[in-house]
Amino acid sequence: MDFLAARALVHRYVSRRNVPRIPDWDGKVQVVIFDGFTQEKPYGWVCFVNSVIHQETPDFQDLLVGGGPLIVRRATGEHHAFGSGCTLKMYEAGTIPYDTRVDMDDDATL
Repeated sequence: MDFLAARALVHRYVSRRNVPRIPDWDGKVQVVIFDGFTQEKPYGWVCFVNSVIHQETPDFQDLLVGGGPLIVRRATGEHHAFGSGCTLKMYEAGTIPYDTRVDMDDDATL
């Protein structure tokens, strides 16, 4: 798998997310990939996502809280996601205490 295919998978995943805004806001949040922060690793790509609003106005209130990066494995196309309570180092060391695999076709909340 190449980077463009991996990015397309992540884009499809985030475009299908149902991300609620915090209670005092109206509507839903559009989520985008922060391309400038994407990291290429030997095992694949680490893609960071956040709200469109936060990308346009770096106001802390518009930041998606709790979400970590999305990872696409180069060899298998497998996708992984984990929250902000875990680090990329933990993922790479295999020490995250839960299964990080995600179904890119699932419509669950991000």
